Amino acid sequence: MAKRSDGAGKDRGSPQDHLRQGHAAYAAASQGLDDPAVVPEDRPLDPDLLAQALEHYRQAAAGFAAAGPATLEAQALLGQAEVLLRMPLNTPDAPERVTQAEQCARAAVERLDCVQEPALATRGFLLLGEAARYAAQAKPEQKEARLRSLSSLLESAAYLAQDQDDVLSLARVRAQACHVLSERFEPERDENLLDAIDQGERAVASLREMPETRAFELPALLQHLGNCGMKVGGDRVRWLAQGRDWYSEGAAAVDARRYPRLHRALNEHVAMAEAQLAQRDYALPEMEMVARFSSGIQAALSDHDGTEARGLAWGFLAWAWSLPNTPNVHVGVAHRKLAEVAISLGNWEEAQYHLFHSVGVHSAVLSEQDRWYHLLREGRELLTQALHRNGQAESLEAWLNRAAQSFAEADAACARGASLIDEDRAAALPHFEHALNVFPCHPAARFYRGVVRMLDRDLAGALADFDFSIQLKPKSLHTHINRAVVKLGLGDREGALADLDAAVEIDSANVHARRMRAQLYEQCGEREKAAADLEVALKSIADPQLKAGVETKVGELREIADESTAFRG
Repeated sequence: MAKRSDGAGKDRGSPQDHLRQGHAAYAAASQGLDDPAVVPEDRPLDPDLLAQALEHYRQAAAGFAAAGPATLEAQALLGQAEVLLRMPLNTPDAPERVTQAEQCARAAVERLDCVQEPALATRGFLLLGEAARYAAQAKPEQKEARLRSLSSLLESAAYLAQDQDDVLSLARVRAQACHVLSERFEPERDENLLDAIDQGERAVASLREMPETRAFELPALLQHLGNCGMKVGGDRVRWLAQGRDWYSEGAAAVDARRYPRLHRALNEHVAMAEAQLAQRDYALPEMEMVARFSSGIQAALSDHDGTEARGLAWGFLAWAWSLPNTPNVHVGVAHRKLAEVAISLGNWEEAQYHLFHSVGVHSAVLSEQDRWYHLLREGRELLTQALHRNGQAESLEAWLNRAAQSFAEADAACARGASLIDEDRAAALPHFEHALNVFPCHPAARFYRGVVRMLDRDLAGALADFDFSIQLKPKSLHTHINRAVVKLGLGDREGALADLDAAVEIDSANVHARRMRAQLYEQCGEREKAAADLEVALKSIADPQLKAGVETKVGELREIADESTAFRG
């Protein structure tokens, strides 16, 4: 084992000595990971030995850079890259270390003669791919370009591995390509995922034949393949089933004693996929949707299309509000995306408006122990920047405190109003007004104020509230039905029909929506459609008297429709 020392052998020995000592320190840091008695997930690499290895590799690289040979300099550079990538990736200085690893791996590849040193060059490409993939995450605006370049680089690595007939290295290159392609969104997300799956399946086919990869490497790749399948937007039944099968194979292959967390995760993923199939839940994973919205917004901003970016960001917000549990962290993220679009367009007042909402939502849903808590800190920093830009720095603390309390205060006010609306809507209205004063994008407060306005015959005001509420929650059944009522009051029969169509699409068995639409169809002379809606409604009507009345109406409509058909005939 390498001896620990304060200076890690600094400035002592030849470059060759430093290279050997770097190898020794790195091997010592990794000692035991191949021991069946060791649980690798519970044993991080020794940080002191990693630091020693890194310093030795740096001194070796510096020495070889001055005196040669280039091959040994490349080995030292690759040693640096590998050590940097084996240090924790969840610390504040991780992005800087990943960048250094990428630079070292790239410099090593540039110094190598791929013909003379194909095995070392392949290792260099793999390390460069790993480092570049991590580095791309840190700069969203450059991510697609960097991943596209990385895909080309891995094609070169695959060629080298094939030329050497190195099956294991080729499988690892393809596994890396699977990871890279799975993170790309342009030009078309599903195509990238299918390409990633193709690369991953080819890698898995090779790894299945290599017993040394079965404990961890094969099941880890199968887990990633399963994740890819779960993210494909088309033919959800097929890909959910395929993802489940990959997870199942991984769970059967992994060494559960040495890698208990991977084993547990794979089994949990199997259960998740089976539950989605059983419940016919074909929605894409939440984080996949977040990534799709974010990528689309970034692409639009890169193309200087602010209108498209803003539309996508509003779509993101509507999706976030459509989730079963609201408010949620994604609502706050969507407001932040709207703020970022506004900043890109130079509109800091609009940015402040959305950052205020973002901080309000995240303050309501996140605690300091939450893994997303950093979003609240970042939101407060951006709101502070916006307040400075808008000349409101003097009231900074007051603004930040108001933002932090805004959603919770609005929610409480909305609940108070909702409890009064049936008994005394005049008394309920001020509560909704207060909620919207402190948090203007509160969909429930918008809805309830719209209801009060509708009942008070303020149809224009009600329409404005329902319009905004539907912009936030486009799948709100009751908002569509109420807006249909308002539009009918305003003489907009076509608009009312569109809202009732939306309501029936949301809940095809809803009696109120079906009966309202049937009435409109009858007024338009479309008696067959009216009868069809009422027949669907009948299946959900329990009241005998109402049911008898609807059955009579269906009979009348059918009779008139038949007479009309006979007359035309």
